[in-house]
Amino acid sequence: MIRLAVRAPADEAEAVLAELLELAPSGVEQVDGDGFVEYALYGAPGELPSLPEGEAQIAGHRVVVRGEPVPDDWS
Repeated sequence: MIRLAVRAPADEAEAVLAELLELAPSGVEQVDGDGFVEYALYGAPGELPSLPEGEAQIAGHRVVVRGEPVPDDWS
C-alpha cells in the first residue's frame, strides 16, 4: 500500500480538495498544519492517481506531492 500525500497552502486547500475528490471519490485523509493542509490518498500501486513527485499543479494551485510505502503492520 502507498500513501500519496498532497500538501497545499491553507488558503488554496478547498480548491485542491475539490479536484482530488474527482480523482479519489472514496475520500482522502486531511491533516491540518501551520499554513498548509495535507491530503492523503491510500491505495495499491496503479490504483492511485498519477501525480508527479515534488512540486505540481492541481486545480491551478501549486502543491507538493509525496508518495511513500505504508508499513505492512499499519492499520
